[in-house]
Amino acid sequence: MSFCANRLVITATAPRMEFIKGFFGWSDSVGPVYPAHKIALNQSLKFILSGFAGIVKNLEIPERQEALSSEQKKAEMAGSLAYSSWLNLFLINQPLTSATCVKINELYQQSKLSQIKWVDLTVNQKELIEFYLRTGSSDWFGLSKVLASSEVANIWDNILEDIPMMSKLDLRSIIPTSIQSEINANLNLFNEIPSRHDFYIDQYGTEIVEIDSLEIQKKGFQMIIDFDTPLTQVNEQVITELSKLFLCTVEHYASMQQSNYCCYVKADNGNCLAVLDDNIEKDEQGNVIGPSFIMCNVAHYGKDD
Repeated sequence: MSFCANRLVITATAPRMEFIKGFFGWSDSVGPVYPAHKIALNQSLKFILSGFAGIVKNLEIPERQEALSSEQKKAEMAGSLAYSSWLNLFLINQPLTSATCVKINELYQQSKLSQIKWVDLTVNQKELIEFYLRTGSSDWFGLSKVLASSEVANIWDNILEDIPMMSKLDLRSIIPTSIQSEINANLNLFNEIPSRHDFYIDQYGTEIVEIDSLEIQKKGFQMIIDFDTPLTQVNEQVITELSKLFLCTVEHYASMQQSNYCCYVKADNGNCLAVLDDNIEKDEQGNVIGPSFIMCNVAHYGKDD
């Protein structure tokens, strides 16, 4: 696979720089970024799997009012009421902002789904959940093997309840992701919903949004961050939003010599100030000699792995 070289040059005041260092997991005084969107995605997977298996049901308004006619019914319907509210968020494709993640967490706690263990499910419910988890294990959890029943049970009881690890750079922390495309992944569970791959390319410019390999340098009021992305570079929308998030200036250099392409973006406090792109220039020996804006401003000019 071919990789594009990306470099971020972030210029900020000293107080802002400490926050920025914490965002990239490079600060001792700032704790790790809370992966609220990843927790909300796990909770959303539990909701939709529970809906597929009939553990919870979507309640229409008249039925909902009838269900709430007594305290006993209210307790029995808590899971389905929370699921119905979550489903509304899913159907309108509510972006996974911090506020949406808080709302999903509240609904999940109300649903009591975390208290329903694998041993509590019926045979039919287990079969349905196993089918979807085995189908989606690669896309949802990055698992490459066929899951045994015990592994499916572990996902249901533990993995979907654990707090996920936060990557050093997760582009979904900069621009909220789509709950629909995250659930749909590349499985085509829902024909009308874009795949996760297509959504990521459109939203972030690259199909990989979690990046753990960062080379970070600090020079005065600047932080320089080098990382690679497969095939394509992070897009200008991400850079502009990053400058807005940090209230600073962000410059982005990218080079992909395999496709003879390079670019430069500069944004300040949420405003895109400059966008340049050009063909990579080489001498007769194949050495990169231009354009001038890319020279010595990336760790490499693109490479194959």
